Amino acid sequence: MPRRRELADVADGITGHFIFDSPANPDWPLAHVSFAVRAGHGVAYSFDLLDGTVDPPAKEVESVALFLRGDFTRHLAVRRIDPAWVSAASLSVSTEGASHGTRALVRCQVLIRDDRGFVHTSTRRGSMEVPGWGIGQRLSSWLRRHFTA
Repeated sequence: MPRRRELADVADGITGHFIFDSPANPDWPLAHVSFAVRAGHGVAYSFDLLDGTVDPPAKEVESVALFLRGDFTRHLAVRRIDPAWVSAASLSVSTEGASHGTRALVRCQVLIRDDRGFVHTSTRRGSMEVPGWGIGQRLSSWLRRHFTA
């Protein structure tokens, strides 16, 4: 039987999924955030997990907002948690020391407020690479990874 306290597990699952699962993959949500940082749209984003929106809006992270909404729905369904129990849910991600071509520290926090007013949170820290501007740098990095022992 599902319980509201399992919402803390949902929050923890989403932060783990966002920060640790394949952060080097260019299709991964954290990579989209790094592209938005590179484009100069800001270093902090707040994703509404119920509506699938992001603040501040940026084209690089629009698909991430929809992905996170689906991921949140999936986490609730797997645990058989009634979506009516959730009154608000958000994921906030912020980067520190972001400059092009470097690794930046990332802080990710999920807040889920249930229908009784209790807040369930999970916070994780990780790092992401802020890509440089040129295709040459990305190409040389890819070549090095794939053709050197």
